[in-house]
Amino acid sequence: SLLDKTLIRRRDTDLGSRYWMLETIREYAAERLVNAGEADEAHQRHAAYFLGVAETKGVRETFELHFNELRGEHDNFRTALTTFRRTSDSIAELRLARSLARFWYRSGYLREGMACLEEALSDADNVSAAIACEAHAFASYIASALGDRDRTDFHAHAQLELARRRGGIEEIAKALFSLGGAAKDHGELGVARSYFEASLDAARESQYDDGVMHAHAQLADLALWEGNFDRAADLQRESIDLARAQGWSLGMAMGFVNLALARLSQARVADASTALQEAAEIATMHQFPLNLTSWLEAAAATVAAKDNERLAAKLLGAAAKIREDLGAEHDPFEAGVQRTVIQRLRAALSDDFERTWAEGAAMTQAEAVAAALEFLD
Repeated sequence: SLLDKTLIRRRDTDLGSRYWMLETIREYAAERLVNAGEADEAHQRHAAYFLGVAETKGVRETFELHFNELRGEHDNFRTALTTFRRTSDSIAELRLARSLARFWYRSGYLREGMACLEEALSDADNVSAAIACEAHAFASYIASALGDRDRTDFHAHAQLELARRRGGIEEIAKALFSLGGAAKDHGELGVARSYFEASLDAARESQYDDGVMHAHAQLADLALWEGNFDRAADLQRESIDLARAQGWSLGMAMGFVNLALARLSQARVADASTALQEAAEIATMHQFPLNLTSWLEAAAATVAAKDNERLAAKLLGAAAKIREDLGAEHDPFEAGVQRTVIQRLRAALSDDFERTWAEGAAMTQAEAVAAALEFLD
């Protein structure tokens, strides 16, 4: 009847029907709630509902399946966080921030995620250490993606302190993994390896299969960074198999991207093309911008190695636009590959380089991926 009276509107989406109000009606309804003394209760029920959605659908086991749904509820999650902060419900605020951290990281809302996690953690004295540990872990990952080394270190060490206080081997494995990532960001590869190997041992001891998979993937990355490309390729294939066994499709995709970089570094261009094609369907499935950027950059390097400098420049332009929007930094190995490719493209395209790069920056993500795949096929 509300629809019939046009008090609410409906639009059909891929996620089902969505309902909304005209702004004037929404303001009137909000005013009536306040006058009736029911506004706080309505806000709290709304926040509690979306906390349940995030805690059910934001975890790794269900995240990829429900990513588009989470994206569709982004504004509701923001409102819920505001409600918890306004009512000083620090426990619920951190639970929600922790549950949304994976969404913020994968969907590219890095600055928003960092701000929300740190704000929630600032009032976390009476919160479960397990929840705080996970929040610090994601804050460390996001800080790393933003290139903020100091905050990466801070959150990784805070995570380890809480994990040791609790004494759980699985939580210690997670904290050691974060510290390995921080050391890797600083270029301290030997220190990073020690942390990742210790994390791997702890994960195995606690039968934490996800931890085994993640630590293995990072050890593969270290081999790539150190120039041990055969070792990197072998480890990446093992990492891909572990991700497949865990049903983690995104982990498989990034394993294939790094395998492509290893093969490209050995001038095995055909093998790099094959790996990128295997990664493409997975990497584009949910349009995770940070992972798509890495895929586009690896594709650009492969396309350049096949002497299509113009397309390579466009792909790098498309990837650079995504990174600029996200505020995301390259890791050192990616940065080195990027510099080498750009130097080659500038030499080949001369004055046309900047124009071609700008054409790529104007492409949509889908257009860039399609152009790369058409050439690589």
